[in-house]
Amino acid sequence: NPYFAEQILVYLQEERLLEMSEGGWRITRAFQDLSLPADIRALLMARLDQLSNAVCDAIQTASVLGREFDVRVLAAILGDAPILFELLGEAERAEILSPVNPNSYIFRHGLIRDAAYSMQMRARRQELHASVVDALEKLYPGEMERHYGELAYHAEHANLPARALHYLPLAGSQ
Repeated sequence: NPYFAEQILVYLQEERLLEMSEGGWRITRAFQDLSLPADIRALLMARLDQLSNAVCDAIQTASVLGREFDVRVLAAILGDAPILFELLGEAERAEILSPVNPNSYIFRHGLIRDAAYSMQMRARRQELHASVVDALEKLYPGEMERHYGELAYHAEHANLPARALHYLPLAGSQ
């Protein structure tokens, strides 16, 4: 799998075991003590664990929003963190996220998003899905119909049955 091979190289670079030189890839120290993660998800989780807590938290929160996400919704959930764009920039430099436009980002690969999502406890994911519903309702009061599908999805995953039952038929009609 080319993506797995690429991620192994990135992981080895981040661990400072491999570097690119004029002559190509060069081993910087012995591999004897290193155990590589067995699968792509474990490898991606290991890469995410190497990031700062603030960046990892922002990435995990963003993972609840989906592969591509609106920065305004993420900012609303994180409490309009003034350093949000700095955190996103760090995630971009780590090749986790890429900007789509000034208001949205995308995870570089769906597997990275899945790994960040699965790293969180179920209760935490439910809280975040509920926060997404609140943020969407607050940010887009005049444009709710554009977000019925998202609202229904997040209300259902937040275990908010009344709100899910409100938005599911609206999303279905749309």
